[in-house]
Amino acid sequence: MVTRDESNQVWERHNCLNGIPITLKVPTHVKLYAFHKHYLGLTPAKENEKQRVVPVDLDVVVRDFAYELMYTDKVFVVDFARPAAGSSKLGVNMTEEQYIDDIQHKIVDESIEDVTGLLGAFTGPKGVTAIPKT
Repeated sequence: MVTRDESNQVWERHNCLNGIPITLKVPTHVKLYAFHKHYLGLTPAKENEKQRVVPVDLDVVVRDFAYELMYTDKVFVVDFARPAAGSSKLGVNMTEEQYIDDIQHKIVDESIEDVTGLLGAFTGPKGVTAIPKT
């Protein structure tokens, strides 16, 4: 798999991805707008002249600013927890745009029981005291 780096200048190669690749819209840039406002007014009406639109002379400059967040699609890998021993049932519903919509995840962890059984088989029925000391 090939993706762009965080600076969006070079390609990065990923040989092995563990998990489910999903796409998320992440805010990466801010677009700024600067507005310089001009006000217009009408000239006074005279007998033989029509009114004209002229700029109004203000003592101050009127400016306004706005911003907009720009989003970029980024690929993330979601790796769900898996038990060392036991069972895991995973169901993921995704939208048509490949966003995660719903997750059903059930884990039955039997790691402690399996480790206890292995230790019991290794040490014998009487536990650690059954091992002869040399």
